[in-house]
Amino acid sequence: MCRARRFAAEVLRYHEGLEPLRSARPGQKGRKKRRSGHNLASQLRDFKTETLRFLREPRVPFTNNLAERDWCMIKLCMKILGTFRSVQGAKDFASLCSVLSTAKKQWEPH
Repeated sequence: MCRARRFAAEVLRYHEGLEPLRSARPGQKGRKKRRSGHNLASQLRDFKTETLRFLREPRVPFTNNLAERDWCMIKLCMKILGTFRSVQGAKDFASLCSVLSTAKKQWEPH
């Protein structure tokens, strides 16, 4: 077993031994709320290669903040409009956002 998997297993054992987090509302249904360390350890256990890809490939960013910012504009547009009027309109908007985002990323100083 590699060090990352042993570490993830140890962290999961530690978090499972802790007192559970209280839900926002009493009697709340659904998945139990987990601590951020528990979530990271389960991601590391289940998706080790993908989680640590930034260590082997220098072009892969540590976070996905840029990708989330790209989605932000599309979600904002959907929130304001409620929906796009046509599938073609949604595709055109996505293409425009993609071009603008790529241009912005290429012009930013590294």
